[in-house]
Amino acid sequence: MSPLGDNAPPTRPDIETIAAAARLALSSITHARLLPGRVRGRDDRTLATTNPAALAADGALRGVALAVRVSVRFDPVAGASIAGYSYRLLERNGRELLVFHWHPDPTVPAPTFPHLHVSARLTVATPRGEPDALPLAKLHLPTGHVSLPAVVRMLIEEFAVRPLTSTWQARLMEAEATLRERPDGR
Repeated sequence: MSPLGDNAPPTRPDIETIAAAARLALSSITHARLLPGRVRGRDDRTLATTNPAALAADGALRGVALAVRVSVRFDPVAGASIAGYSYRLLERNGRELLVFHWHPDPTVPAPTFPHLHVSARLTVATPRGEPDALPLAKLHLPTGHVSLPAVVRMLIEEFAVRPLTSTWQARLMEAEATLRERPDGR
């Protein structure tokens, strides 16, 4: 029990706790490091891979990479919280396959809600029954908040990216639990 009894102030999350959870999740699929940085013109901090991180996958996804950027904001009262992200799954030539974005900054000329870009085209029938292409790459498909551990889990379970450790599930659960406790870690 705290020396202050039940009236002890709640602990505030710190930037390093969020960084450690993100690193734990990412280390399940790559040896790439998340390096700290700053957002130009603001006090926000970033965690990012310096280069897209190569992922171990077979078949059509051989040679894919993941580029990660997470913005973390610190408030002296509330503590640290995730303030935006970009998770980019890239082909070996650097073309984006899937991109999860959340950039709630109103100065960015894009939607402020969490969304997904898919580099693909759907074939749809016109009213006359003729095929027509619907490009998805420029659309902002709403997703709700997506965490880095959720993206890593999707890559392993849905895209057959090989995990680097047999404890990947426990790592992702731990990282997700840590991030869930953070404001805006949703």
